[in-house]
Amino acid sequence: MSSKLSRIDLGTVNFPKKCFDILLVWVYSGKFMDLTSSKKEIQYSLSQVFAIKDFLSVAESLKIYDAVDFLKAYQNKVKEEEITKNMADAFLKSMEASFFLESHKPETKLELMRKLCCDFKLKIENYLEETSFVPTNDSILCHKDFLTERSSFFKVMIECNFDEGEKIRELQAHHEFPILHLQCCNFSVLEELCRCLYSEKMNLNEQNALELFSYVHRLGMRQEILLECERYIKKMDIDVSEIYSFCKEGKKKWLLNRELKYERFFPIEFMNDKQFVLNHIKKYGFGLKYTSPQLKEDRELVLQVVQLNGIELQYASYYARNDREVVLEAIKNEAFALDYASPSLQNDKVFMLEVIRWNEKCLEYAPYDLREEDSEFLCEAIKQNKKALHCLSWKLRQDEKFMLKLIKSLFPEFNLISIDQANKEIMMKLVKEFGFLLKFASKELKNDRDIVLNAVKHDGWAFSYASHDLKSDREIAFQAVTKEPLTLNGMPDELINDKELVLVAVNQDGWALEYASDELRNDRQVVLTAIRQTGLALQYADEMLKRDQEIVFEAVKQNNNAFRYASKEFFNDKEFLLKLAKLGCRNVFKYVPKEIVEDREFVLKVIKINSLAVIGPDDSPFRHNEEILLEAVRNNGFSLCFAKGPLQDDPELVMEAFKCHGFVFEYSDELLQQRMEQCYFGAYLD
Repeated sequence: MSSKLSRIDLGTVNFPKKCFDILLVWVYSGKFMDLTSSKKEIQYSLSQVFAIKDFLSVAESLKIYDAVDFLKAYQNKVKEEEITKNMADAFLKSMEASFFLESHKPETKLELMRKLCCDFKLKIENYLEETSFVPTNDSILCHKDFLTERSSFFKVMIECNFDEGEKIRELQAHHEFPILHLQCCNFSVLEELCRCLYSEKMNLNEQNALELFSYVHRLGMRQEILLECERYIKKMDIDVSEIYSFCKEGKKKWLLNRELKYERFFPIEFMNDKQFVLNHIKKYGFGLKYTSPQLKEDRELVLQVVQLNGIELQYASYYARNDREVVLEAIKNEAFALDYASPSLQNDKVFMLEVIRWNEKCLEYAPYDLREEDSEFLCEAIKQNKKALHCLSWKLRQDEKFMLKLIKSLFPEFNLISIDQANKEIMMKLVKEFGFLLKFASKELKNDRDIVLNAVKHDGWAFSYASHDLKSDREIAFQAVTKEPLTLNGMPDELINDKELVLVAVNQDGWALEYASDELRNDRQVVLTAIRQTGLALQYADEMLKRDQEIVFEAVKQNNNAFRYASKEFFNDKEFLLKLAKLGCRNVFKYVPKEIVEDREFVLKVIKINSLAVIGPDDSPFRHNEEILLEAVRNNGFSLCFAKGPLQDDPELVMEAFKCHGFVFEYSDELLQQRMEQCYFGAYLD
């Protein structure tokens, strides 16, 4: 049978809530309700937002002639204004109690019609395990035959009025019974529906009986209904304690999975979980990127997230990135977050002044015309937060005239005419706050040890403005690299070959290894210190140390991408490649020789350890190989992202990624529910 028939959608039938409640009683009582005897009940389900013609349209399309006759007669006798006046309060009260609406009032008639509805969808039992949506908090599965036997309403609807009628009858002829997905509008109706399903009126198969029991147990329905379900299941010789055990194990597994670190994606069960997202970002610093669109638009959540890590602003919705309060909170802990604010906020001078007042480093990320060309804006920004002077561009720092203007506004008491004419006392005060102003000091003061020492203590880069003689001063050099390790660049040869000095630098910033002497870049202690801070600094180590596996693996532990700087000879060593895979390195096979790429057995062995070591964004034969991709997504669902062309939509690959890891390209409540049933036995904690 074609899998296309695994979900036959019969469309939507709309009723107000109370009318739908009557419909359910009608269906599940096993009686054909005479609508003419229920005028009062029908009347009390009408409101100011529904006209009689809406009900007539539904009744006529479904060929429920009793309802058509009744509603036409009712329409002729009662004015709609009276219905509005008499029924508005009763309807709104009913609406607020609705399972769907809670206390929210719909804005449009269409929205209300969508929410107050019963939705019928057929599913083939044969494909239930693989493709159907399991029950959600507002729906349940039951056999279509059970309904059609008890009501000509459903018989007419299913067999006569929809295009799929022939297909359905064909399935019935082969005894392949579809299943009806019935969406209810409140919890009490669901309880009644469960009670009826577990009654003697219907024979459930074992699979559906267990699914429904799990559903009833998870939602915490009344004890009497739970007991009825248990009695029914015991008659089928199923051990109820085993089901409870599954639920318990499911909850335990769910709680354990909530504490894991997720590097590339969140499983669907956590994509829309606010508390999980906040906890993950608190512990690991990232995660908003992997959430559902709803959470990216949740202002309250985004506000909490950017307070933890401002850079996460980049993954929020446009509306959040255009929200002044959200952006302001983001830049308080990370100035770079300003890069992700909306263009309208970035070009708002008043707002930009405000963010610079909170975080002076925001000046570095202001739009070019503001940070480079708008002197009035810059003066105002630095006046309200003088620390922003540290963040001026290198170009403006060279502009002595502009710098003098700024210093005059910050220190009017100095009465400066020219910076280079400042005496030692004034210059000492200036460099203690802004070390880079040493650039404008007189030649004499640039050779003054006290002045230079104080300058580099506050700004390591001031070292470059010291006199030639003082650049060889070891204490000054130590102070400079302590404040700014990369000032090692440009120091005299005797200093970049000073092991103690270089160790101070690379212990703070491994990138400083680039500026150490050749001798020290071949020093095991120096290189180990550097790569433990910055794994990618391995690229500046001597070739001899790049052939040292201990050194390489230390670098990889700090940064998985450091493996690419290892000696090329290692990429012929399968044991080395397996170790890289175990350490979580990605895209390793981009660097291995052709004969290893073509070793199918070894490739599969690596994939079972870490599929992302094999499958990556680069164009490789693995992205076209369905067999390799299938093993890859079984190891890590994220591998599906690298499948080429139509393979990314291959049903088997998509299902494996979902089933094994909860990986999906788009979040949906229905897929979430399916994942909860399949992975956690339908039991999870709210």
